Amino acid sequence: MSSKHLKDMTGLRFGARVAVSYAVKKKWLTRCDCGAEFVVDGADLRRRAYICEHDVSKRFWEKVQKTDTCWIWTTCKNHDGYGQFRSENRKTMRAHTFAWTELNGPVPEGFELDHLCRNRACVNPAHLEAVTHRENVMRGNTPSVVKARGRKV
Repeated sequence: MSSKHLKDMTGLRFGARVAVSYAVKKKWLTRCDCGAEFVVDGADLRRRAYICEHDVSKRFWEKVQKTDTCWIWTTCKNHDGYGQFRSENRKTMRAHTFAWTELNGPVPEGFELDHLCRNRACVNPAHLEAVTHRENVMRGNTPSVVKARGRKV
């Protein structure tokens, strides 16, 4: 080690990564649980709990319970009941959006996903439809929307 003030982090775990050895200039060689190796700044290593970016898909599908109809997100949900998933770069996104993107590609620009099954915890792409925000709102059941649907436009 080049500096006696530098803490030895060899063998310490930071989420999905383990510090393997000191590299250069306060940077550490780390090994991910999937076997990939990365050189990371020591200060960043101490501040973050790294997730494995190489098996994000596997991690996602382990949290889904498939039934005959809906595929239920079994872990973290937001206050509205939508599944939350932390993908690569620690970005949190809605679980149904991740599932759609994984199997169908990105949601088209200007569209959002509507749960046709009305189960917000469902991540089955067959139960999702890309619609405009207006269409999604008008399919809802809030009193103002129900009243608006009753009017002739």
